[in-house]
Amino acid sequence: ICKYLDIPLQHIDGELLSTMRRYVNEREIRELMAKLRKGIPNLSLRTTLIVGFPGETEAQFNKLKEFVQESEFDRLGVFTYSHEEETRAYRYKDDVPDDVKRERQHLIMQLQADLAEERNLSLIGTTMQVLVDEVDEHQSIAYARSQWDAPEIDGNIFLTDPVTVGEFYT
Repeated sequence: ICKYLDIPLQHIDGELLSTMRRYVNEREIRELMAKLRKGIPNLSLRTTLIVGFPGETEAQFNKLKEFVQESEFDRLGVFTYSHEEETRAYRYKDDVPDDVKRERQHLIMQLQADLAEERNLSLIGTTMQVLVDEVDEHQSIAYARSQWDAPEIDGNIFLTDPVTVGEFYT
């Protein structure tokens, strides 16, 4: 039924996952992703990651970056760790400098942008069903999404033919 899953993995390094109190390890994550992709044809996987978590080393970050490259997520967001009083992680020393956090975020988002561009280019010449969410006030552009796009999170598909909001089109 569902061809779109959002699984907030946060990281792939086992030590960091444990520190984050994520009760899953790298092997389990990889097995889950393989099982989902094998069992659900045309599945779109989305995840969110955190970079700059206290204690994240360059090696752990590089492992995360390699995981993103290998996994080829359809959608991905990256947050920088924020040292906030009301969280369990507040007791950890925020030892990754902000500029390093931002650079790590940028590197993974650039990698994801490159992967997304390749995926989008592979869709040229294909057909898909889309749902129209909105038509602009001049009735010249419609904003639609595929079954692999969450509203207000993922991208839009633009249509210029006359369409009706709430209807599906191929």
